Amino acid sequence: IMLCGDGKPVPGPAKYNSFWLRDAAYIADALFYAGQGDLIPPALAEIRSMQLPDGGFLAKTRGNADELDAPGEAIYTFVQHYKRTGDRKLLQDAWPMILSASKFVRDKRVSADGILPPSVSAEDLGSGKHQHYWDDFWCVRGLRDAAFAARELGKAKDAEWMQAEADSLLKATLASVRSLKTSYIPNGPQDLTSSAMARGTSCGLWPCDVLDPNDPLTTSSFDTYWDKWIAPSKGGFIHKGHYWPYAGLDLAQGYIMLGQRERAWTMLDWTLKHDPTKGFYSWPEGMFTDNLTLAEGDMPHGWMCASYISLVRNMLVRESGQDLVLMSGVPRHWLRRGATIAVRDLPVQFGTLSYTARVDGDSLRLTIDAPKKARALRVILPSRREITLSATTRSATIPLQ
Repeated sequence: IMLCGDGKPVPGPAKYNSFWLRDAAYIADALFYAGQGDLIPPALAEIRSMQLPDGGFLAKTRGNADELDAPGEAIYTFVQHYKRTGDRKLLQDAWPMILSASKFVRDKRVSADGILPPSVSAEDLGSGKHQHYWDDFWCVRGLRDAAFAARELGKAKDAEWMQAEADSLLKATLASVRSLKTSYIPNGPQDLTSSAMARGTSCGLWPCDVLDPNDPLTTSSFDTYWDKWIAPSKGGFIHKGHYWPYAGLDLAQGYIMLGQRERAWTMLDWTLKHDPTKGFYSWPEGMFTDNLTLAEGDMPHGWMCASYISLVRNMLVRESGQDLVLMSGVPRHWLRRGATIAVRDLPVQFGTLSYTARVDGDSLRLTIDAPKKARALRVILPSRREITLSATTRSATIPLQ
């Protein structure tokens, strides 16, 4: 109730009681994962109302329009909902918005380096006079999703230029990074050293899925973020001099995709142990490092709630293209002898998934009820060994070693 304004999700009950487009993108994912997808359409309607005549968006109700991640997040949220529901009418109705937002991103790319111009971006990333790679990553994802929507609606010519624009923007972004001669992806060309490097790149792996987890630049970037901003507190993400729990859990998603599940677990475990309410599991956006009280934003924080739900869900199952990936974030100690992990009727893009994993000696015995629309099931063990199963598999025994 505290995080629902007029039926739409809001980031907080006090300071953040406006509707924020950026937060809504993350919260909508978590609502779906939690089986509350019926709460998403009011958020979609609000997002559509925030589009401006030039195709851009207000970042929040009663807000400004100079946050260039917003078009990508708007398109992403609509297309995610379509993929999960198959609501073709919603996609058709949203198409003019998607087309206008895509043209807006294309027209904004006028700088010599081919990336998006300076913007306020996500406000905690720094100066509005700077460029932020966060904007580029989100708009690459938005353009890819726009191309997907165009193909679904039979608009081949639009799909072609949208996909080309997404590819071009990603290429320009990575070229910009490499021109800086750093071993990691910074916040942007004008800010190479602040903690915004980690915050601003987190979306590149999750949820945008536009960075290659096998690219040495990606792995060295997330190693740098760990060493600089996470390891000193043994699992808490330090940003702008404070702990930022939700941003830390979003980074943890990236470590799962990199195959570094123990780092992800360390961050989740740290978060649970640093609950400022001592059992009510309510965190602020940012909290002081000495006493864990509110330092930034609002409390409880809606994005933090979403990040927690999404991380735990994706540890157990996540989508990768048309595949379902099982257990890629389950920490090693969850698979001790005699342990059981059970998932029941968990919403996934293709339907619902249930599975039980029992550790019997040195083997993992799986019982699975997966949606037939999935292409395959991929089980990833702590050893990083991957086993691919048919989506129709009902039981399997897998050696743990």
